[in-house]
Amino acid sequence: MRIWTRHSRPRATLRALRVRQSSVAVRHLLEVSSPARYDGHVLPLLFVAAMTLTPSDVQALDSGQVLSRIEPGPEAVHHVFAEGVVDAPPAKVWSVVTDFADYYQIYSGIKRSQVRARNGNTLVGYFLLAFPWPLPERWTLNDTVLDPNRMRFQWQRVGGTVRSYDGSLELLPWHQDETLMVYRAAMDPGLAFVPGWLVDYVSLNTLPAIVQGVRDFVSRPAAAKAS
Repeated sequence: MRIWTRHSRPRATLRALRVRQSSVAVRHLLEVSSPARYDGHVLPLLFVAAMTLTPSDVQALDSGQVLSRIEPGPEAVHHVFAEGVVDAPPAKVWSVVTDFADYYQIYSGIKRSQVRARNGNTLVGYFLLAFPWPLPERWTLNDTVLDPNRMRFQWQRVGGTVRSYDGSLELLPWHQDETLMVYRAAMDPGLAFVPGWLVDYVSLNTLPAIVQGVRDFVSRPAAAKAS
């Protein structure tokens, strides 16, 4: 069973559907998603699978909607997906999403963030997650590998009260000076006492914040000045 939702943001105008240009981004994702290694790290097959967008998906993205869905996995693991467009070029968005120490300023669902260790494009990050009521806070320690050339990074949980959390974030050019954010993750928050349907409901309603947090951050005057 798949659970789908679409969330919108206000835009001054509704762009005309440009499927041809958007298909370039989709083809690009198909091309760059094939390698199963980054810096010697073997990646889960879930995150090297191709993404496909229908014409209605492209139209929804162009109108400012965030596409998100949840698919059940083995045991308590949930596969979560989110795609959305940010009104900023990929290089600017990359500088934001790779500023892991400041994630608490970008994402409302992160109360604390730290980079505990770094060696080139590999780092270990600590994140304290604030789930909506009535779910308790959880924390995760992630081993993250960056691929700046492809504007993609991959992470894997190595510690924390979150039972499992592996995923990837990729940025793709979208029309002129815009960026398509593609988020994929497999997560078990470790809340055995909470019904699965409630975890799904909370996750589905918080997934759009992954894109919206970046949108809000890049629109701030300080971020615009830094770019």
